[in-house]
Order: sequence, then C-alpha cells, then structure tokens
Amino acid sequence: MTTGEKIKALRKSLGMTQEQFANKILVSRRTIIDWENEKYSPQVENLRAICEALKLSLDYFLDSDKDMDTQVAESLRRLI
Repeated sequence: MTTGEKIKALRKSLGMTQEQFANKILVSRRTIIDWENEKYSPQVENLRAICEALKLSLDYFLDSDKDMDTQVAESLRRLI
C-alpha cells in the first residue's frame, strides 16, 4: 500500500472528509487531495502530525509489515 493509499484508508476508516482530516493535522484540503492522489508525498513532519493526531507509530508509513495493519486497526478503534 502506498503512503497516499494509507492516508486515504486512515481518513475513510475514521469517517472523515478530506477537509476534516486536513483540519485535524493542520494542512489544507488540497494537500490531502495531492497526497491521496500521489501527486506528492508528505514530508516527515506531516507524517509525524498524522501519527500524533491518530495515535499511530510512524512505522505505519515507513514499514510495509502486514502486522502493522493490525496495530493501526486497533489504534483506530480506540479513537472512534
């Protein structure tokens, strides 16, 4: 899964619009659109902001380990 796909999946699993997600991590809606469409990748600072806001490990974006998907699902359940 690409970084853009991961961001989109996270956002959708939280039931957030692109605007709501952007506001949560303090970026523009256009930025979220560009990340999700793979126009460009988020900088590390932005990935950290996403992880802090959603209580995730940065490893989710840096590692392709399938076990990480389970950890993310558990983190998201705690947020909802």
